[in-house]
Amino acid sequence: MTVKIKLKKQLFLIIRKIGRLFWGKNVWLVSDREMFAGDNGEAFFKYIQNKPVKSYFAISKASKDYDRICSIGKVVDYGSLLYKFMLCVVDAHISSQTLHMENHEETYQIFLQHGVAGTDLSSFLNEVCHNNFYMITSSADEKKSFEGESYIIQEKKVWLTGLPRHDLLYSKPSKKITISLTWRKYLLDMDIDMFKESLYFKIYNTLLNDSELIDILENYGYKLCFKLHPEMGRYKDVFVMNEKVEVWDTSYTEIFAQSDLLVTDYSSIAFDFAILRKPVIYYQFDEDVFWQGKHNCTKGYFDYRRDGFGEVVEKHDELRELIISYVEAKCAIKSEYVERIDKFFAYHDQNNSERVYEKIVELLGRRYVVSE
Repeated sequence: MTVKIKLKKQLFLIIRKIGRLFWGKNVWLVSDREMFAGDNGEAFFKYIQNKPVKSYFAISKASKDYDRICSIGKVVDYGSLLYKFMLCVVDAHISSQTLHMENHEETYQIFLQHGVAGTDLSSFLNEVCHNNFYMITSSADEKKSFEGESYIIQEKKVWLTGLPRHDLLYSKPSKKITISLTWRKYLLDMDIDMFKESLYFKIYNTLLNDSELIDILENYGYKLCFKLHPEMGRYKDVFVMNEKVEVWDTSYTEIFAQSDLLVTDYSSIAFDFAILRKPVIYYQFDEDVFWQGKHNCTKGYFDYRRDGFGEVVEKHDELRELIISYVEAKCAIKSEYVERIDKFFAYHDQNNSERVYEKIVELLGRRYVVSE
């Protein structure tokens, strides 16, 4: 251990000791992204408002979600001096993101995940894993994958609880077909001109401007809708879409509720959508490139063709015909995919946040939690 690290740890312990004289114990810091809420962090934060813990949610004051979170509970400005101070003082740092979890190993770090993991995330997860790092999962297969050889996390620190945000899912189909592909790490450093030359942009833009498909959907009373992944937000205005395409500007929970069919690629949102027993199509037009190490994950235990909750297609024409066939069938999910959904998820209830809460209380020791 270097002198710098030793000094850093000593400073942390001093801040922690002094801070707890004022804050006391059983302080929990919860978060999603710096600029966005609406994930497992927010769902869990809502749940613990009536629990005997001192909870705070970290999000930037510049976020459009800031006021909404303030209406739920106490909020701290993400990245502020107070936020950094609280990272030292809290008993548990609970987030759907791994930001700062590699620091302050003396604090319990609870990774809520920002989706069910079907891929191998060891390349980045092992970098933040330490003796006080814990994470949640939604299925026995997912849990088993994290206990495999490629990961360094201990088996007892992988909890099978389900995702808090799944407690809030509901269905109110409104004849909407949603297109939402995940991000690509290798695209983030591209300027606008380079991005326009990428296969990702060309494929996405072609689909959103398929007049034949859009008109057919309209004839059946359906609307094509578009949701860009938050990580790709800088390119939002690059897409030139058919005026009949609706751009989603609401929470994923609301998107899942109103959508009748989801077209995605490798995104974990397919798991959320499938829980609602709605059909999914996986549009994997760049499968070879995606798995070549250019993203932050590699192939995992989940095989989209064998285990997926819908068909896998690689060509635009295939996708168009499949969307139309689903619309003609009133977007009814096929029985084989319902069976896969039932088999995959460990829980089919709305008690995920409760299970996460109980695991954290057990971890901290119930002596730190005031009687309810």
